[in-house]
Amino acid sequence: MSEPTPQDRRVLIIGWDGGTWRVFRPLVEKGLMPRLKSLMDRGAFGIMTSTIPPLTPPAWTTLLTGLPPERHGVFGFLEGLLPGEAVPVHGNDVRPLSALSIRKKDLLELLGEAGRRVMAVNVPMSYPPRPINGFMVTGMMTPDNADNFTWPPELKNELDDYQIDVVTASDRKQRRIEYESLKTPSLVRRCTQVLGRRLKNVLRLGRSHSWDFGIVVFTGTDRIFHKAWHEVAALAAAEAPENEVQRLLVQFFKALDDALGALVGAFDDASVMVVSDHGFGPWPTRTVYPDVLLEKHGLLFRRSPRPARWGLERFVRRTIRRAIETVLGPARANVLLGKGKGRQARMMETVDPERTLAYYAMFDWYSLGAVRLMKETTAGLDEAQRKDLVDRIISVMRSIRDPQTGEPVVLNIWRRQDLFPDPVVDFLPEVVMEFRESYTGRIDPLAEAVFGGAPDSAESGIHDTQGMFVLAGAPIRTAGEVPPLKLADVAPTVLYLSGLSVPTNMQGEIPLTLFTEDHVQAHPPQTGTPGTPPTPPSDTPRQSYTPDQEKHIRDRLRQLGYLE
Repeated sequence: MSEPTPQDRRVLIIGWDGGTWRVFRPLVEKGLMPRLKSLMDRGAFGIMTSTIPPLTPPAWTTLLTGLPPERHGVFGFLEGLLPGEAVPVHGNDVRPLSALSIRKKDLLELLGEAGRRVMAVNVPMSYPPRPINGFMVTGMMTPDNADNFTWPPELKNELDDYQIDVVTASDRKQRRIEYESLKTPSLVRRCTQVLGRRLKNVLRLGRSHSWDFGIVVFTGTDRIFHKAWHEVAALAAAEAPENEVQRLLVQFFKALDDALGALVGAFDDASVMVVSDHGFGPWPTRTVYPDVLLEKHGLLFRRSPRPARWGLERFVRRTIRRAIETVLGPARANVLLGKGKGRQARMMETVDPERTLAYYAMFDWYSLGAVRLMKETTAGLDEAQRKDLVDRIISVMRSIRDPQTGEPVVLNIWRRQDLFPDPVVDFLPEVVMEFRESYTGRIDPLAEAVFGGAPDSAESGIHDTQGMFVLAGAPIRTAGEVPPLKLADVAPTVLYLSGLSVPTNMQGEIPLTLFTEDHVQAHPPQTGTPGTPPTPPSDTPRQSYTPDQEKHIRDRLRQLGYLE
């Protein structure tokens, strides 16, 4: 049979949220994932470099738009904030993110406008559903009690025993109870169950409805890696499962591999890309408090001298928090403590704004940190003075070394304009830094030393920028392991596979070396006019969430560890 033309070819993206070769390479080598190995053997695979920050909202938005976060404006789960910040900055809005927050055209719209039918299932930040040329089931950030989570609306009647996430209760109290009950064994069982239900529904929908481009996202990998990274890493290193949790993990990974095989087999005419939005690694073992260093270098000043009792106050606060977690459980404790002031708010109350030049801001909860200039004291600086101040801050941050090992703690550090050129948002900090693995930056108004122990958390795994991809099917050549791709490369690659022009505003690139030479010669890439954001119909509500749904979304994000 001759190779289909790009106009006749189907393309299928299978998303594994948080997928990483740290886990899947050894599982493939052990023979536990033969379908994944088959795709690797007949196509190309490698590292998929995530966004900065490597979080679900900016990463999936970049994958679909071909734009980096500074160009599409999505950085975290709340609008107008760095993902790790707990309070508004520059007076920005703090509504939970939704599909209405994304004001750039994505693959779903571009393909639909070209007459291609689209299948989108469980894509994060796709709620509320919007009219597309095809069908959609929304994903993460869909309220638990939402009635309108499909397009067309009647599509939900075709779903059978469908779950968006591992917890299904719409009542807040019941949902907390469900989260608390999900210890590692029950979490893995539940993720395996959700995976099976999603696969069953996708196969049914994909066979009964026509589509040219499909994307389905499985999130169980992310949920498990967050809570059970140590067990996952132990399984990857072991010759055989050594306990109940590892045996359950084997069942999950086999189910994930079976789902891959079922989708590839059911839609065998499609070019397939397995892709993750970010990677994973171990939870940090050392905490860094950059504000303490800024204070020592005369860049940050307190309103009053640090009283000797602060050390005792910090001990008391920590003791009270642990007591609350013991009595109420981590999920309820996070909700209760989230109603009070966060550490950043309490830190800023101690800072003297008339003398302070800069302060630390958490960029995410993992490996990234930031330093902001204090507006009150730096607004009058000219360009040269501002540059000198930023250079001084960078020098101070680069000087951080672990007193136990002597190694530098900061792996990379950037000026805002170098990391995020021409941003469409105004809340980005002047300096961004990336900590080495095992370190993380934190804010604590009571901290007295630059270094501390491991940050408190019920999690054992964190996001990193080293995700994964596999690309196979005509016209991809058998290339084996190849250099890394970027998430922004996915959208132009899909358009190229579909025989469509790539908008000139997309910043991703088509990896032409992964295609056969004959195909590239016969089908040279074409560029087109950038798409304009779609105008919602007059009857489309602009409000993504009701006030009650906003509370539910914030509650869920706290339970997942994404809000303080």
